[in-house]
Amino acid sequence: YYQHSLLVNITDRTLKFGLKKTSTTDKKSSTWCCFDNFQLFYLGTEDPSESDINSKKYSDLDVLRTATISQDKTQMTLTGNWRVMDENEMKTVAGDNPLLVIDATNATLISKPTLPAADGTNVMLKVKDANLVANTKNVLAGNTCENFVLTDKKDFAPTQNFTADKSFYTRTNTLGYNTVCMPFALTTSDFPGCKVYTYIGMTETTLRFQQVEDGKDIPGGTPVLVYSPTGDGWVLDLAGRNVVAEADGNVSGTEVDGMNGSFLARTIGADYYKLNSDGTKFAKTSAAGKIVPFRFYLKANAQQQAPAFSVSFVEGETTDIEEMLNGNDDCIEETYDLNGRRILNITRPGIYVKGGKKIIKK
Repeated sequence: YYQHSLLVNITDRTLKFGLKKTSTTDKKSSTWCCFDNFQLFYLGTEDPSESDINSKKYSDLDVLRTATISQDKTQMTLTGNWRVMDENEMKTVAGDNPLLVIDATNATLISKPTLPAADGTNVMLKVKDANLVANTKNVLAGNTCENFVLTDKKDFAPTQNFTADKSFYTRTNTLGYNTVCMPFALTTSDFPGCKVYTYIGMTETTLRFQQVEDGKDIPGGTPVLVYSPTGDGWVLDLAGRNVVAEADGNVSGTEVDGMNGSFLARTIGADYYKLNSDGTKFAKTSAAGKIVPFRFYLKANAQQQAPAFSVSFVEGETTDIEEMLNGNDDCIEETYDLNGRRILNITRPGIYVKGGKKIIKK
């Protein structure tokens, strides 16, 4: 039994194949080329239009299938009939670009194939019905993923919001301070025995973090600092939570007054700030500075640049909004959000308090 593949480049929309026997007097040297039980598929860069297919420009065969790559090289879209897609075939289509989404919602899936949403990655496989594929993890049908497993330090870029029936995220080596930014809402109870802090502002040399009250929700995409005194690994059971995909396709997380969360591994370069290993300061990055998924870093403007920022923690309550509105002298030159957090630059729409007066950013 032999299994072969033939890759050809067609420039005139015509593909001919058949049987050939080399004429020779020596029967042992005769060569045959046989085609049996084959599938024809298209690995172009654009989907064939419906008019092209209807006008027979491509093929009369119902086995025609396509795999196309998005412009940013992160999403593969499948159409036509698919029984299986092996690793070599995927690499032919995707090249060296890491796939983040495989969209098979408009494909016909035959004999319950296993499509390449591999374990150990965060590739999301989109289908009409999860029962049509053999995959058991990270299969998205409509707005629901039955079993969502998010792997730490692996890129994640969903194209839509969805709810996970079962969901897990694990992080190890957590002793000390950890920067955290996740694509779903968190609570302090997700980190038993730990302290959770949100960023509230900065001075010339110090970044200030406020401890989050027990049981308080933390919106998806919000950068938080988590202190783990024991270093026990986290296994976050996130069943029933909504996973947030930003509508504009930017999966960098949420920026909070210069704190940038990331769901993608990236080279951020020089003059950004990352938390050092002992959690005492945010040190400036070099030209080779990198960030891994589900962490955050500081982006400071030219006026805020410093060799490093120390870290201070506020264990008590934040400044009271009513106190600021009533003209507390300590707040006259400061700007705060409605949670009492000091804001250096108003970049997002909302209601703020500045100089003891309420302002609205549209």
